[in-house]
Amino acid sequence: MESSILVVDDEPTLRLTTKARLQAKGFEVDVAEDGEIALDKLRSKTFDIVLLDINMPRLNGLQTLEAITRDYPHTDVVMLTSFADFSLAIECLKKGAKDYLVKPIDAQELVTRLTALLRAQISERTLETYKEFWRSTILFDVFSHLNSINTILEYSKKAFGEIKRTDDEKLMGSAQELMDGVIGILKGSVQLGELAEGTLLTQQNETMMNVVVHASVERFRPVADRANLKIIVVSPPELPMVKCDVDRVRQVIRSILEVTTWQAWKGEHATVRVEERTKGLTNRDGRFVGISFDYPSGRLISAEILKVVNANEMEWKTLKDSVSIGAFNLAIGKRVIEAHGGEFLIEASSDRTIVRFTLPV
Repeated sequence: MESSILVVDDEPTLRLTTKARLQAKGFEVDVAEDGEIALDKLRSKTFDIVLLDINMPRLNGLQTLEAITRDYPHTDVVMLTSFADFSLAIECLKKGAKDYLVKPIDAQELVTRLTALLRAQISERTLETYKEFWRSTILFDVFSHLNSINTILEYSKKAFGEIKRTDDEKLMGSAQELMDGVIGILKGSVQLGELAEGTLLTQQNETMMNVVVHASVERFRPVADRANLKIIVVSPPELPMVKCDVDRVRQVIRSILEVTTWQAWKGEHATVRVEERTKGLTNRDGRFVGISFDYPSGRLISAEILKVVNANEMEWKTLKDSVSIGAFNLAIGKRVIEAHGGEFLIEASSDRTIVRFTLPV
């Protein structure tokens, strides 16, 4: 794919000459005679770099620069001027310009500067991709699985305590201390609030959600049995296929089961229902597959969990490390479902707790 350049200058000769020279070097080039026209073009097309003259009619270069850096942060700007004014160059750089060239422009120098900027863009995007992958890996492939192991240890420790197997209880306690230490190290390596930006969906495939739910519940059943929790799955034999990241959705299901089962310790039962819907959870029209986890008892979802799950973007940024991993995983699960175009809702009353989510067909 060719790199795209927008040349913005009120001098026709400079516009056309610069366009021809850059096209000869393999760039895709468009032109605009002033700032307003340049912003119109940016609204309809993405450009990698804008070459922007400072002195223009209607909307000058500095005003246009401010609009570009504000509204199009992934587009770099190189300022053009007829005067070698150092103070003006500094002002442009402070306002977000990446570089500054004095006219008349040397063609070879221009290509060199543009090539360097484009290489920097590629490096920044590659770094951001790796950061996104790292965040996502921590979220799902590390935090979620560690929390699952921690949950199993908690159940086992509680069960051993009930039957007075002191040695086994101590062993489980030591294992849990080690697990808490690993989780603490990971939490200390990244800001929890920033992990919300790491929601990454990969390998989305057409999936039968009733099969995924049944398999997820069966894998969780030994833990539920230990907690004396009976789980009933209700689903029709056939449902429309859903395109989703199965691993991510499976982990959302497990996070729901872990949080609610821990609170429903001993003697509870739950119904997991899978169904086709023509309305979303907020009455949005469409075709959906809905999954609900229904517990006929209240207060299974703590106030802390509800606060974290329902936190807005600004509140996410202020999340503290004291947030439990269970609450955090459930909150991330909500964002995973929303990233699929679905909805996630918790209904908690004094006598009933339901966790629901939908995925579009």
